Amino acid sequence: MMKRFFYHSILSLFLLVMFCITGGGNLAKAQSYQLVKSTAELVSGDKYLIVAKGYNKALGGINPTSGNNRTAVAVTFATNTKDNISTLPDGACELELQAQDNGTWAFYDALNKGYLYAASKNENHLKTKDTLDDNGKATVTITTASVATIKFTGTNTRNLLRYNPNTGGSPLFSCYSSGQKDVYLYHYVASTATGTKD
Repeated sequence: MMKRFFYHSILSLFLLVMFCITGGGNLAKAQSYQLVKSTAELVSGDKYLIVAKGYNKALGGINPTSGNNRTAVAVTFATNTKDNISTLPDGACELELQAQDNGTWAFYDALNKGYLYAASKNENHLKTKDTLDDNGKATVTITTASVATIKFTGTNTRNLLRYNPNTGGSPLFSCYSSGQKDVYLYHYVASTATGTKD
């Protein structure tokens, strides 16, 4: 009886230690990205996704062929209202929002080690570079329908970050002077399992 109790206690202790080491298992790794409905939800230093909600696509990495724009990756929403994304979409870029001067914002991509910026006056380019200038600083407004208007300042006039479904080709995120499809911001919030960020 004593031996059984001893082994049971050792097993319980082992499981508790492993639970702590792994950060509480899969629940601790749960992520949640919530639709930004107001500019009051823009927080410097926090993580965001840029999403074409109507097309179930999120901004991904740099296009490997051209290097000029961003790929579009599939998103699975947690609810039919599309207000929540429960896990980081495979290939999506989590961007750190950084407050700048004159009410502007910068989007830093740690994976690609650079800032998003409107990269051309004459072409529809959304590139990434390691230094930040006015072409990488953007004003951000949110409509009552939660549409995010991300407009880069500076000299490059093709400066609206938009989604292009590119019918017949590869969908992409790029910068345009007008047109194309709406984008939305999703804000990373702390895991409900731990109350802290990963």
